[in-house]
Amino acid sequence: MSTLRNFLNRQNIGFLKIMAFYWRLDIHSQNSEDCVDALQRCMLDAGQMEGCLSSCSDQACEALASLSQKKGSMELNEFSALYGEIRVMGLNRIEREEPWKVPVSAAEELWYRGLIYQAMMEVQGELRECVCIPDDLLAVIGRSG
Repeated sequence: MSTLRNFLNRQNIGFLKIMAFYWRLDIHSQNSEDCVDALQRCMLDAGQMEGCLSSCSDQACEALASLSQKKGSMELNEFSALYGEIRVMGLNRIEREEPWKVPVSAAEELWYRGLIYQAMMEVQGELRECVCIPDDLLAVIGRSG
């Protein structure tokens, strides 16, 4: 599987700043690389992870535990059926509605914290859309949870 840095590098600056909100990072830079560096350092720190996990809802913790038990990946359809959907929104709608402040599901709560990502993965010889936790992040969650 991919690393946290690889997943962070795929996000736009607006989404990185939303994640920074949950990690209590005050990022003023408009440079994506600076944001990625700061988030990666913070998210891979066991103490910071403990703080983040302690502020998650019970449902989000259950979803994260379930995903962790499956070695950090699950097909999107299965995950969504169990823990809710992640609403698809463009950056303008995200900025207008601020869905990270009131997530509609455990999945969305984890998404905006940067704890889960969507990726195409091979499952039983076929490419499938999955929800996953990057390996290095999964290791930190395992030590912190």
